[in-house]
Order: sequence, then C-alpha cells, then structure tokens
Amino acid sequence: MIVYVFIVSWNLIVIGFAQQWLGCGILTSAALCLGTSAWMFDMPYLIEFHVRGILSQMKFQKQGRMPFTEWHEIHQVVTPMDVDIFGHMNNARYNRRAEYSRITYFIESGLRKATIDLGVRGHLKSLAMRYRRQILPFEFFRIRTKLIGWKGKELYFEQRFVTTDSKGKEFVNAFSVSIYKIPRKIQSNAVDLVRMVDEEFAKKGDEYLPSSEVTKDTKSNDALANGSGDGINVRDVVLAYNTFESISSSFLNPAKLR
Repeated sequence: MIVYVFIVSWNLIVIGFAQQWLGCGILTSAALCLGTSAWMFDMPYLIEFHVRGILSQMKFQKQGRMPFTEWHEIHQVVTPMDVDIFGHMNNARYNRRAEYSRITYFIESGLRKATIDLGVRGHLKSLAMRYRRQILPFEFFRIRTKLIGWKGKELYFEQRFVTTDSKGKEFVNAFSVSIYKIPRKIQSNAVDLVRMVDEEFAKKGDEYLPSSEVTKDTKSNDALANGSGDGINVRDVVLAYNTFESISSSFLNPAKLR
C-alpha cells in the first residue's frame, strides 16, 4: 500500500512540474507521467503481477483448486525489456517470470488459502536454476510449476521453462527447484499446509522428498531427453543449501573458521 501511495504522489509531482514549469498540456503531462513511472517503479511488473493474481483468484473461486499431481502452466513471451547484451533473455528475468508462475500456482492449488487459514506468512528461502538453452527475443514459452515435496517447514517446487519448435517438439530450456520456508515462530509445518488442501496427498508423510530425480514421470520427459539429460535432485538441493547456510554462518562468526 505504501508503494502505491508513493507512486500516486510521484505522478502528481510530475504532472504539476510538467504543467507549471514546462508548460505542457494534459496529454503530454500524462505521457511524461506514465513514462517516468514505468521507468522508476517497473510498472509492467507490478501490473502483470497483480493482474495474474486477480485472474488466478477468480479461476480458483469459479473452478476450484487444481490437483497437486498436475502441472500448473502459464504462457509467456520474451519482450525487448527481457533481452540482455547477448541477445537472449537475461538470466535474472527467468526468476521474475518464475515468480509469476509460483504466485498463480499458490493461488490455484489452494495453498494460498491454506496459508491464510493457518495464519502462515512464508517466504522464498532458496532457488537452484539450471540453464540449458537460450530463449530468444519474441519467442513464446510456457512455465510449468508443481509441488514435488516437503520437509519440516519447507515446501519444494519444480519449475520448467518450455519452448516448442515448428514441428511441435518440446524442449525444456531451463528448470529450477525452489524452497518455500515457513518461519520458525509459526507452529504449523509444511505438511499442515498440504493437509489443509489435500488430506489424501498429505498421507505421503511428514517428510516427502523424492529420492529419484524430480524430472521423472513428468509431462516434459521427452523434452528433457532432447538436451543433456541433466536433472535436479531434490536432496542435492537441500544439501547444497545447508552447505551454503553453514558457510554463511561461518563468515558471520569468524571463530567457526578456525
């Protein structure tokens, strides 16, 4: 809310400056206002983020939740704003687009409603991304998201960036595993969120981490096989994060390095 108050205040300042000091008309002032807002506040991101959230909420209320066993999918296109000096979608943009898909998945799967009912406000703890092939300007692609496991206060998600060639053959250009963390002060665990949404699915146990690669028995098996065949093992991600966390704590406490 504070961000939007600041945006409105900025727009009023720009319009007043344009009319009083530059002598601009209403249309010119409005164009200047929109241009500076888009540049300073990244308006395309804010607009798409909230529009997708609203549409997903409407879909959830009308059609009900989607099963955890299914892949959630959104359609995207690479815009000029996503392209870096190398002529393809910048690596950082993958994370932004992945966030769109995670938010809509949370809403449509019923996890968002479960977090509200349990009073849980979690956050993205970590993310491991594997880039396999570039996505070019104005190329269409899809992002698939799925819950793949949980442990303690953490939910694990896999996401895939999928393109289709002229022959209809799919390829996974990039994929990731992300960890959603519930704060320690919250009594609820990850399995409690899953149980609120789907009791049958939660019977997999208090800890459910697939021991095999998460790239198996999925919609995009063939697409992954078209590349190097590399996958992300969920247990490896957890181990990598714990190693990173221990190294970070060592730097915060130099005594541990001795």
